[in-house]
Amino acid sequence: MIEVVCAIIFKENKILATQHKRHPVHQSKWEFPGGKIEPAESKQEAIIREIKEELDLEISVLEELQTIDHSYPHQKIRLIPFVCTIIDGEIVLKQHRNYQWLDLEQLFELDLCEADKELIRHFGNRKKIQLYLGKT
Repeated sequence: MIEVVCAIIFKENKILATQHKRHPVHQSKWEFPGGKIEPAESKQEAIIREIKEELDLEISVLEELQTIDHSYPHQKIRLIPFVCTIIDGEIVLKQHRNYQWLDLEQLFELDLCEADKELIRHFGNRKKIQLYLGKT
């Protein structure tokens, strides 16, 4: 099982989604940005590092959400989502093809990676996410 962190980044009542550029399995699929936790790194350190590396953004981690375990044909992952906001920077796509700021309903329409779809289904009806959308 590989542990992967992802950021659910809120801004002005929208959530950030990014599109893969080069990935052997998830080519052109959409996701919440993030990546693998490195040895001796905390989950929060990993998400802050990953977002800086991938998007050149400084983020603030607000909350860790419930993990999602998902089995892809090639590997099993534990997706660890964090609710985040941007504290500095403008998006620079370093490892992605595209990005979009979307409302919750629009996320359901994207061609998302399966684990991210599962995550959206899990939090899609949660009042907490609606509260974050209303606060940003």
